[in-house]
Amino acid sequence: MKEVHVVNPEELKRKLSKFKPDNFHLVADFDSTLTRAFIDGKRVFSSYAYVRGGKYLSQDFVDRSMELTRHYRPIEFDPNIPQKEKDEKMVEWWSKHYELLIECGMNTKVIDEIIKDNKILLRKGSSEFFDLIKKYDVPLLIFSAGLGNLIEEFFKSKGMLTKKTHIISNYLVFDKNGKAVSYNRPLIHTFN
Repeated sequence: MKEVHVVNPEELKRKLSKFKPDNFHLVADFDSTLTRAFIDGKRVFSSYAYVRGGKYLSQDFVDRSMELTRHYRPIEFDPNIPQKEKDEKMVEWWSKHYELLIECGMNTKVIDEIIKDNKILLRKGSSEFFDLIKKYDVPLLIFSAGLGNLIEEFFKSKGMLTKKTHIISNYLVFDKNGKAVSYNRPLIHTFN
């Protein structure tokens, strides 16, 4: 930790000594925070990208999903668009994307295949981070505008989902056959 500069080390030690697992919790984002932002030199924007990039659904899904991204991503990053308008456009984008997932046959098998294919990679040091969370029984809140079903199954598959880990995200609703039929609302997007 030589690269960390602390103005008042004694004050920091005093504050840290008060931290106990029963009086605090950790908050994290999933996409590009806990997970790698780049895989094989390519940018991975969200958990949705795993569905699209792995071609688990039809080429029609891939094409239409990319079309939505090309339309809405510039709005997301445009500093000249008022925030209220951006918020509305993000809800519109996420809604259209979930409707597209449902229309194109998204199902639990796709999630299982992504997990099996080991496409999601955590950042360096994440295993140690989760080991400490388990060891000290620390509550962890994971907020994500991504696909909650996939995030949850990923953590289950790695044995990292503890009773004190809570994922607040967008979830698809599946029928008894594992086919996506709806999604939770209100949607979480990049600005809320």
